Amino acid sequence: MKDGAAISEDRSLTNKYNEDKLIGTFIRAAQKQITKTEYFTAGEILPESKTAAPVVVYGFRNLDTGAEFRLVRHEKPSQLGLNSVKEVSKVWLPISSTFSKVPTLKELLAIEARNAKLLVANYPAETQHIAYITADILTHFSVSNTDFIVVYAEEGDTSEIALGNHLGAPTVKTLLNVGKVSSNLNDNVLIVSFEHIDFTPIHIIPKQANINPCIILAVTRKEAYKFWKFETKSGHNLLIRGPYLVRSAEFDELDGVVKIRGDLDSRTSVEVFGPSKNFKIEFNGKLLKNTYTTEWGSIATSLNGPPISVKLPSLVSLKPIPIAPPPESSIEFDDSKWIVCDKQKSNLKTPNLVLPILFSDDYGFHNGHISYRGHFTATGHESGITIEADGGDFYIMGVWLNGKHIGYVRERSNLASKPVTIAFPEIEANTKCVVYILMDNMGRNDDWHAQEQLYKEFRGLNCAVLEDGDDNEIVWKVQGSLGGEAPIDTVRGAYNTGGLMGERLGLHLPGFPLSDVGTLSKQTGYQWFGTDVELNISEKLDAAISLCVNAPDSDKPFVERKEFRLQFYVNGWLFGRYVNNLGPQSKFPIPPGIINSNGVNRLVVAVWDIDADINWIRVGEIVNLATTKIVVYGGDKIESVAAPNYGDLKEDLKMSWEFI
Repeated sequence: MKDGAAISEDRSLTNKYNEDKLIGTFIRAAQKQITKTEYFTAGEILPESKTAAPVVVYGFRNLDTGAEFRLVRHEKPSQLGLNSVKEVSKVWLPISSTFSKVPTLKELLAIEARNAKLLVANYPAETQHIAYITADILTHFSVSNTDFIVVYAEEGDTSEIALGNHLGAPTVKTLLNVGKVSSNLNDNVLIVSFEHIDFTPIHIIPKQANINPCIILAVTRKEAYKFWKFETKSGHNLLIRGPYLVRSAEFDELDGVVKIRGDLDSRTSVEVFGPSKNFKIEFNGKLLKNTYTTEWGSIATSLNGPPISVKLPSLVSLKPIPIAPPPESSIEFDDSKWIVCDKQKSNLKTPNLVLPILFSDDYGFHNGHISYRGHFTATGHESGITIEADGGDFYIMGVWLNGKHIGYVRERSNLASKPVTIAFPEIEANTKCVVYILMDNMGRNDDWHAQEQLYKEFRGLNCAVLEDGDDNEIVWKVQGSLGGEAPIDTVRGAYNTGGLMGERLGLHLPGFPLSDVGTLSKQTGYQWFGTDVELNISEKLDAAISLCVNAPDSDKPFVERKEFRLQFYVNGWLFGRYVNNLGPQSKFPIPPGIINSNGVNRLVVAVWDIDADINWIRVGEIVNLATTKIVVYGGDKIESVAAPNYGDLKEDLKMSWEFI
């Protein structure tokens, strides 16, 4: 999961979250030992086979206590290949002069290709002294004079733990008939070998009084993901096994109740270890019944999970909003309030600067769609217009002449943009002409190499000149998001909208009147669709809702698909941009607080048909709502984010309506 997040966009917990939790839980348990260490040479690795992939060990020792930590992994895991997860190197690990070849009883230490082990030695775990262990420790704690140690490894692995200071042979027994367990006492060191098969509790009863009875919970890595460790405000240890997510856990000493808040994604067995031998369990405010005490000291029960699905409305009610696309292309359109492109200097980067400056950033428009209107009087010789522009990878520009669409400028790679010539129809001399250009700005570059200043690459036009125009010049004006660097919607922010006329008119906002249903236009350009949908999802559930697109040609490779572009607005918030022939995302999660799971929501879709007929796209059929994850929810109630609606911004929007 390289570069992936621990929590996905739809709030699902990923394996990276689980791995982070394993590491964090162990560090909490070992903090007294691990926070003061120095590196030491960990000794030579003794491989089983000379053909096995090389393994390295990094050693760290607490100089005060002598506790040791060894990180064991393949020397060059990146060379093993992405599909080499099952490659295993088996090695002996030298720990000390007493334990020169570990493991000592049975199988060698197995190091999977892209996994590592963090192993401890000479390590105090409550009243137990761990001479060495070949499994990872998740946590350890003590409850009612019994020590618990939770250890994990890959399913099917065999691990060993060596517990020192035993003056006589302790009793070792498994509490479930799962996995093979064997033990041996040698020089007061008890060595226990065990298999990792799901969940294997092992009970160790010592002979002497200065060592507590110990329960080792040997689990697989997958099973370890289900454990949640808490230290309560009153100092009690709680270990919870089972729930998809545990948000909080406390112990009410007065009532003897462990109070848990968490989420469930399926019917789940829940176990709680501690804080005593007898307590009650409350989950999400409900006292649980039918609990029972296990042989290994936990109190357990089962909880029902969420429903398989929730009812979501269809979006066939998406209807056209009456605005002809694009009004700015008309020669009669009033652009008197647009900004004239007349600057002579720029801080942006381009290999061949042309004056006057046409870059949108220099005029305060930094994101979203950008519009240009170029005025000229025809000589009658003009055969076309040559445009040099940059809107980021896979941008597109639509070009209109006097209200008629005449072509596109497209960028299909991250290569430098090249000039593109769009042919004109025949124009009579002395005709007043307007070239309208609409760019879908795909955003800025990241600053991968500061010295190259890629983030300073311009966006918008660099130059646009007439072909065969007898040096006839174009006077350009530019327009972008309403308010530019001072957006009128300060809650949703500058990146919520760009320069589409529909955005400048507020068509995306809740409260915009949808009573007048428009008809589909045959003119290419953005067309707008809107509807109100009501959701009624229980507050006890967290249903991850996404807007999904299933285009008519979604079964084809991207390069064979028709190009059209969609933008989605949920209650006024921009929450998705879809390019049909680019992808790969077709599901756009909408977090609670933006979408109202118990009320009416305004959904608006802006569609640029480009290569696809608007009737072929069938917006109300290809766009739908779906759930990607449903859980029983134990968190706080999430309120909708307070943001302005159409009525709140109507006065600021009025300036755009005056030109329609």
